[in-house]
Amino acid sequence: MNKDELEGKAKEAQGGVKESLGNLTGNEQLQAEGKADKVEGKAQGLLGKVGEKLHEAAEQVKEAAQHASEKAKETKEEHQP
Repeated sequence: MNKDELEGKAKEAQGGVKESLGNLTGNEQLQAEGKADKVEGKAQGLLGKVGEKLHEAAEQVKEAAQHASEKAKETKEEHQP
């Protein structure tokens, strides 16, 4: 779990508390702020997950390229007189 995912979860939790407090007190502004914080937190968490997946994919591409390069060298060496 990366920084964005953690911060997103925290913001979601904070939003839930705000929304609940708004519900208990009848404060519509606090309810709305809580809902907005929850949405913002969820979005930040998703952004973190996407970033993590992109990083993993980039690492896989890098490893595949290195493997292909090594195989090409081996093949070249095998066919040299």
